[in-house]
Amino acid sequence: MSQLKRFTISLEKTLIKQFDDYIRRQNYPTRSKAVGELIQKALLEKEWTTARDIAGVMVLVYNHHKRDLVNRLTDIQHQFYQLIISSQHI
Repeated sequence: MSQLKRFTISLEKTLIKQFDDYIRRQNYPTRSKAVGELIQKALLEKEWTTARDIAGVMVLVYNHHKRDLVNRLTDIQHQFYQLIISSQHI
């Protein structure tokens, strides 16, 4: 388990009340746990928004007998050709 380091912050009373209400609604056991998770979330969001190449996969399951669906999917692939680099039909 990592070592905990204690630090102090000063906030306006109204902000503390809002934060305590948030803690209760989210069922955090302590302020420390809530602050830690919020800091971790903010740092992770910052890391995710940093410009860099990202790859992903989208899987679609569909009824190929449905009228015009295959044509519509092909149109979407052509419209977003710079993002959709391949497709596969099984």
